[in-house]
Amino acid sequence: MISWMSAEAAEGSARQKKSEHITVRATEPEKRNAERGGGLIRAQHEIRSVSSVDSTFIAKQAPIATAYQLVSLLPGANVAASDAMGLSPQTTISVRGLNTDSIGYVLEGMPLNDLAFYSGYPSQFADGENYRQVALSQGAADLDSPVLNAAGGLMSLSFRDPARKAGGMVEASYGSYNSNREFIRFDTGLIGHTGLRGFVSYSHTSAENWRSPGHDMRHHIDFKLVRDIGEQSHAALVGSFNSTVTSYYPQVTKDLFRQYGVSAGNALNSRYDPQNPDEAQDYQRLWRAPERTLYMGAPVNLALTDHITLRATPYAQGAYGNVPSGSTLPLTDLYTGTQPLSDTLTLPSTQDGQALVRANYTQRSTRSGFTSELVWKKSWNELILGYWFDYGDDHEVQSFSPISTNGTSANIWGSGTRNFVRLSNGSVYLAGDNHTISMTNALFIGDRMSFLSDRMLIELGFKEVMVNRTGTNAVPGPQYHVGSNSAVPLPRLGMRFQITPQHQSS
Repeated sequence: MISWMSAEAAEGSARQKKSEHITVRATEPEKRNAERGGGLIRAQHEIRSVSSVDSTFIAKQAPIATAYQLVSLLPGANVAASDAMGLSPQTTISVRGLNTDSIGYVLEGMPLNDLAFYSGYPSQFADGENYRQVALSQGAADLDSPVLNAAGGLMSLSFRDPARKAGGMVEASYGSYNSNREFIRFDTGLIGHTGLRGFVSYSHTSAENWRSPGHDMRHHIDFKLVRDIGEQSHAALVGSFNSTVTSYYPQVTKDLFRQYGVSAGNALNSRYDPQNPDEAQDYQRLWRAPERTLYMGAPVNLALTDHITLRATPYAQGAYGNVPSGSTLPLTDLYTGTQPLSDTLTLPSTQDGQALVRANYTQRSTRSGFTSELVWKKSWNELILGYWFDYGDDHEVQSFSPISTNGTSANIWGSGTRNFVRLSNGSVYLAGDNHTISMTNALFIGDRMSFLSDRMLIELGFKEVMVNRTGTNAVPGPQYHVGSNSAVPLPRLGMRFQITPQHQSS
């Protein structure tokens, strides 16, 4: 058979073929997971119960939101804040009924808990714009987490990675109670041929109290510098500096709040009246609390071979702050510790043998240490061997500062050698002077095994935590020096089974 086609028909057929277009679009699986629930729902495959929020969700929240506020919608988390701005340290979180001092806080592999009280203060942590992820696990912490107190859970904070191209962002916001916040961040991009890239950010936040007179202010700096080493290794330097001056919200009962609401009955006083010592003690400027903290760490991840990886994070931290209050001090019959004094004080703002003073409670702490672990992974098995060392120095002093007739008291930091109530011999009169040094050594080993095409995951582990503490009490008392040594074995076993792609049990 012979078939033929005219020239016009052949040309028309060719035009039709040329006009045909096929477009295929795909979304990366990681991006799809990040966008589920607006970044509030992420697929989790761990043995432990873990929930997290990522940058997609964080970007939609108020710029002033703290880490506590960002996880407030996660299962098991209950957050109570004294102010909507997140500036007040009177902010708490509980996980399954356990409070802030029973939760561990880790930023880029370094611990953030307060040395003396183990609590976390989210206003001291990073700015929300710099978080890549905030994860909250309910129950026991990871085997390699550098925390001692995480019986209730672990909050893990991760910085965003610096951009590979130079750029930046600027934000500003203003709201009720004269609240305002300014944020600026600069990304260096790749710096020449060094392979380094980094970012640095600065923010300023301030707001008036919504209940009780007072004003809060915060200055904050975050930075991260990263160097990629091949495809699987990298080293980084991260840091976070925070400086705040916060006011105080008096704690009230339910009945008092029903009676007075946010009025003066449940608030500090905006004016100073030395003729009324009871009210003068509640003058709001006597309760202003300053704090400065610095966290620095250098997380390193090195792929030594195809199957062996070394992870280490050396860190160093420092903090100083004062949590003062208004108080009265008798002019005679004084004691220092258990020792009576014959001194008679001469102070301003005196009435009926009592002087109005600012009672200082200062805390100066330094901390350094490192975490390290060697990971061997092959096929279905992953073995971890690690060591954590931590050294902490905490010094807490209770002194008093005189108050002038107009209610002012210089140096709210309670530092230096000036503006203190002194005894006749020239020494500073102290109600307390405690110095504690703690040293932690922890060894851990764990095995992570995957079976049935990763549907079943079993973890075995053991951690031995050894803590040495020495303390001194510098005011006269029954005991000047005390020390303790403890060693606690922490075995663990966990299993996860993926029943279907949509269901799993742990």
